[in-house]
Amino acid sequence: MPASLTSAVLVTVVAALLGRYAFFGVLSWLLVGFLLLGRRAER
Repeated sequence: MPASLTSAVLVTVVAALLGRYAFFGVLSWLLVGFLLLGRRAER
């Protein structure tokens, strides 16, 4: 299976299992991403 397809399937399964918590999961990942970008920008 292509990596992109596998990732899409995993994301769909996780979203289905977590349900309403999936939204907060996305927000947490975005927050982590912004923090990492901020640290890279400082360096």
